[in-house]
Order: sequence, then structure tokens, then C-alpha cells
Amino acid sequence: MESKKILIIGGYGRAGKNIALLLAKNSDHCIIIAGRDLNKANDCVKEINKSIQTTRLESRVVDLTNTESISLALEGMDLVVVASPLNFITSQNIIGAVLLSSCSLYLDISPGTEKHQAFEEKQSEIEESNTTFIVDAGCEPGMPAVLIKYLKTISPQIDSVYIQMIYRDNQMPESSVKDLLGHNEKPQILKDGVWSKVKGFKTKKISFPLGFGRHITVPVWIPELANIHNDAEIKNLEYYHAGINRVSNLVSLMWKVLLRFILPISTGVKLFQWSIRKFTKPPIGGLLIVGGKDENTTIEVHGFHKDIYVATAIPAAAACLQMLSNDSLKSGKYFMYEPLKIQEFIALCIEMGLEVDVVSK
Repeated sequence: MESKKILIIGGYGRAGKNIALLLAKNSDHCIIIAGRDLNKANDCVKEINKSIQTTRLESRVVDLTNTESISLALEGMDLVVVASPLNFITSQNIIGAVLLSSCSLYLDISPGTEKHQAFEEKQSEIEESNTTFIVDAGCEPGMPAVLIKYLKTISPQIDSVYIQMIYRDNQMPESSVKDLLGHNEKPQILKDGVWSKVKGFKTKKISFPLGFGRHITVPVWIPELANIHNDAEIKNLEYYHAGINRVSNLVSLMWKVLLRFILPISTGVKLFQWSIRKFTKPPIGGLLIVGGKDENTTIEVHGFHKDIYVATAIPAAAACLQMLSNDSLKSGKYFMYEPLKIQEFIALCIEMGLEVDVVSK
């Protein structure tokens, strides 16, 4: 494959750095680590270049609040990866700059209502462009819909699917905690092909393998699931998520129902970081389960990694490599599961270190 140029904004953060490392290890592409702090970008470049004995990584300054800075950083790029949080303004800035540049591929790993609102406002311009945008890539969001499509390649007859997720990390950076506390989508469950909001406070006890144990989980919903029932031909879907620990669960609940209305986000971040550092116990890592029943057999796909940031980076890096090798990608905005070749994508994720197992019960 011809060497391309990849700009990673937020490339010295935990997820961004792992995306850069995986791309450097698994391709010959030139990778530019970018962010507001040039010293951090330089340090990251030196570390990765030294670790894999290459000179293909470079650094660059970019500030998502400054459109001129973004435009300059995009010059000569084939793909831009956004591995930093996005709000409405910064989303508009990066979308607009990409559309005006020669960069034809975009991928981000940052979920958020404001970002999706910005994409909605730019939808007509995106459709008229020659640019492919993949949003909400990574482990969660990103992999739930991918694993649904993968499950259907194993057993096409399955029409009722469940998703179960647990992750633990006791060193989440501020940006990740802000993303987590900012998730306020109303939980929904798909029944007979129709999405409906969950009424009341419903919980479910789920036993997770790999030493995670039995936990109370709550129903959740993410935007990538909105049309998955049509694409994967399923009628019923529910998604239940366990918290990190009991104290952090309480902090998160109190923040979403009350504290976010009376306290600054910085206070919420400090409370949550305190709770996960003090009370999170092993095992550490992320486990995503997608399953369904085929006649009398339950089939599950398990995706696991001991580091949730590597678990995010692997699908993002694999998606980048597929995007760069696929000349037939159509312009538009997509979730990760939509334009990718699912079986090849899963194989690449496994090659990069994500544990993907198919379990029959």
C-alpha cells in the first residue's frame, strides 16, 4: 500500500498515543502527532519512534478552537483522526476545515450529543463532498454495532440480541471522565423492531466472565444503534452496562440527576477520579459481550483487552487501515460498522491484540 499521511489530533493522550503506535507498527504510513502542547507531541513522537526504530512519526501544533490552526495542520493529510473530546464549536471547526481541505478521510473516537448536532448541521455539505467521515469509533461506542454484525455472520437466524459491557480503569484522565459524565442519552430498548425509552429505573444483575463477577447493570443506548436493527435484520435489542465500582456508580448517578445542575464539571471530574482511584479493584480492563439465541443454542461474541484505552485504539486503528486501503468508500457520515468489511476488520483487530472469542452455551 502506498504510504499515506495520518494526522492524529490528541495523539499524545492515552487513546491517541496507542492509535499512533498501532498504526506505526502495522503500516508504513507517516503519522503526525498533533495537539495544543508541542512539547507533549514531541515527547510522544520521540518515544514511539525509538520504541519501534522508525522516523515516520512527526509532531505538529493544532488547536481545535482555531480554524486557521486546523487548516494548516490538515495540509497534505490523507486521513485525520480526532482522539480528543469534541464540543459543538470544535466539532464545527474540524468538520468545516476537513471539508475545505484535500483530506478525504476522517475518524473520531469521541462520543457526544453536541458533536452529533454539529454533524447534523453540516450534513448537506458532507453529502456533497468527497469526504468519508466515520464517527464514534473505538470500543464503546464503536464495537457494539460491529459485534452485532459479526454475530450475524456466524448465525444469520438470530433476530434478538443483547449487549453487555463492563470496564474498569483506575487512572482515567480528565478528558475521559468528562466524556463519561457527559453521556446523558436516555436508555432505550428495541422490541419488535421499535425503539422505546426505558421507563423508571430498571436494573439487571449480570454475571461477567474473566473474573469480573456479578454486577448490577443499567440499560443504556448509544447513537450507533439507531438503525442497526435494519442493517442487521434484528427485532429485539437491549444494552446493559455495569459501572466501575459502587462508589463511582453513585457519583455518576448523583451527577447526572442532580449535581451537574449545581456544580461545575471540574468538581464532577475530581469526584469521579477520586472514586475510581480509591475503590476500583482488579481485574482491570474492558469486556464487551454481544449475544443472541439460535434455536436452542446461545451464541456470544466476547471482546476483551486488559487496557480499555488499547481496546479503544485497536478498532480505531484497524478502521483507519481499512479506510486507507479501500478506494471505493463513499462520501458521507457513517458509524464504524457501516462502511467496513466486518470479518476482515475483526481479523485485523485480533491481529493487533484484541481478544475476540465466540462462545456457545
